[in-house]
Amino acid sequence: MALPDAVELLCFAVEKRAASESEKIREQARSEYERLVERGRQQLKREFEDKKLRLKRQAFQDARRVVDAAELRSRRMVMAVREEILDAVIRAGRQGLEAMREEEPGRYVELLQGMITNALHIMKDVRGSVVIRGAVQDREFISQAVSVLPQEIRGRLKVSEEPVDISGGILAAADNGRQLVDLSFDTVLKRMEPQIRALVSERLFRGD
Repeated sequence: MALPDAVELLCFAVEKRAASESEKIREQARSEYERLVERGRQQLKREFEDKKLRLKRQAFQDARRVVDAAELRSRRMVMAVREEILDAVIRAGRQGLEAMREEEPGRYVELLQGMITNALHIMKDVRGSVVIRGAVQDREFISQAVSVLPQEIRGRLKVSEEPVDISGGILAAADNGRQLVDLSFDTVLKRMEPQIRALVSERLFRGD
């Protein structure tokens, strides 16, 4: 068998070296690829965890905002309902006072009598007569209320024949016109509304 010449040996050496080098290169490439893949995987995992954490935080914040908004809307609705109830109570109170004329006339006279006495107490320093005015539908009731008062009180009073535009109650004025006490239903209810609302709230919404 003929021996290989120098050219063949050189070609063989080059091919062998190339094969050897290519195997090293492939190994290095494979190793680098695996390293890069692993690093990418770890980076992706970290990014995923970071994003998941951010999403969790964002989701929690979003959920908290939703809950807060729902609670705020709920509180506003509760407050609105309470206000509607309290407004209805005030309206019912006014209607009840006006209905007392027909439903409980005796008690209505007592109510007007108390208002007249209260007005005189407020105007205790007024000299001269005190003029009592009321709604046209209350003229007879006011006369009855005055008639049962003690003589010393009746002597200070004048019941005006001129009606005033109020739903009920009385207006008491000094005879010289310098002082006026407004005890009409609308004024009294408006003045007492904070106390009425507080009382009704305590009774209706206790424990809310």
